[in-house]
Amino acid sequence: EVDRPSFSRPPRAFSAEGSYADDADDLDAPGAEALSKLQLPDLRLSVSRRTLKYVRFFTRTDRGRAMFETWLKRSGRYQEMVQAELRDRRLPEDLIWVAMIESGFDPRAKSPAGAVGLWQFMPATGEVYGLQQTRHLDQRKNPRLATQAAAHHLRDLYMRFGSWDLALAAYNMGYEQLLDRIDRYGTSDFNELARQQAIPSETAAYVPKIGAAAIVANNLERFGFDQVEVSRPLDAAEIAAPPGTPLKTLAKAAGVATSTLRSLNPDILGDRVPPGRGDFIVMLPSDTLARAQAALPAMLSAEQLATDDASVLDPVDLLGGRDFAPRRRSLDDESLLSLLPKPARRRAADPADGDDRPASGKRRSMRDPVASLDGGAESPSDDDDAAYAPARSRTARAGRAAREVMLYRVGPGDTLIGVARQFVIDVEDVARDNGIDADQKLRVGALLKLRIRPDMVDRVAS
Repeated sequence: EVDRPSFSRPPRAFSAEGSYADDADDLDAPGAEALSKLQLPDLRLSVSRRTLKYVRFFTRTDRGRAMFETWLKRSGRYQEMVQAELRDRRLPEDLIWVAMIESGFDPRAKSPAGAVGLWQFMPATGEVYGLQQTRHLDQRKNPRLATQAAAHHLRDLYMRFGSWDLALAAYNMGYEQLLDRIDRYGTSDFNELARQQAIPSETAAYVPKIGAAAIVANNLERFGFDQVEVSRPLDAAEIAAPPGTPLKTLAKAAGVATSTLRSLNPDILGDRVPPGRGDFIVMLPSDTLARAQAALPAMLSAEQLATDDASVLDPVDLLGGRDFAPRRRSLDDESLLSLLPKPARRRAADPADGDDRPASGKRRSMRDPVASLDGGAESPSDDDDAAYAPARSRTARAGRAAREVMLYRVGPGDTLIGVARQFVIDVEDVARDNGIDADQKLRVGALLKLRIRPDMVDRVAS
């Protein structure tokens, strides 16, 4: 495997005078000649003229260079942690640059629509992927837990679409929304969807931005970023603190400022450790752990903790209890895409009318993987299927609703009945879901939407 340049390596001498301008000019013309001089990322995205436009923005404009340098410096805090998680899930390590485009590596980043954290999870998607959110705690701001959730979500999307262009588009605009656009426009080619304006303009720019960021990050010396001093990785250790412990008490025990604790624990929203039934894991600077462990018990015995204060506890805290320790997910975690909320229904409209607003009239946020998509057409649903399907038993409808949606790319020799048998589905259901006749000849490369049993999803994923 080719050894890729890494931005965390020690700075090397800058290339010969004038070579930067020549290399950047080569990017003006897309094609093999321009790309042959660059080390390409391990994230397999299509490289279009738009991708190269963003490469030029990050490398040749004052604003773009300043932006990229700031994000690059900040990335050092999280690079080791993020790429270790991606390796554990056997995902491309260059997916780290999704976080650069989403948040600029700021775990406190919040979009106007409410997307939060390094990976900009909206509340509903964060909840599906295990990120707890209360008035005391928002784990979307926890870099490690949010990274685990993002890796799981990205893996789910890639397993469904089989393409990183489409997986990242779905991460931006929404899984169900992208399925709907692929069905309506009859193509799974990302660039073709963008050309036909089948996907929102922000999504059409989002994927090339990630590709451009990954290209620049893999060619720092060529673009003159190899002298940038990135931040050191966060050096933190864990300590268990009782619910309701004031952060100022923990800070005093560790001999650090309260602001230091806040920066290491951005998911804690108040002045105290969140309430609950068990101890809460708090991050401290590693060199202060021994001191905090020695001093904290005596300090806690002299303080009244706010664990019995009705104004602190909420009903969920009292009834459910929570394990606040970071949870490691196995590589074989089941897909959670079927648990994501369905897009809000809206009036039918012409998809070419350019309306980028949901039915409510409010501007949607493209940070939200589950937000209602612009364009007006309603996404297919099980209710729609039931309205046009022959009468069936309630049991049959319930079994169909419990199935998960996946995309199948037609190969040479495939027939509709053969695909249906392979995934143990009714051929009439497959035909209806895809708007074709049961005996229709399939086009090689076309995508079929299949509703398959969860156990079959696991078999396909393995």
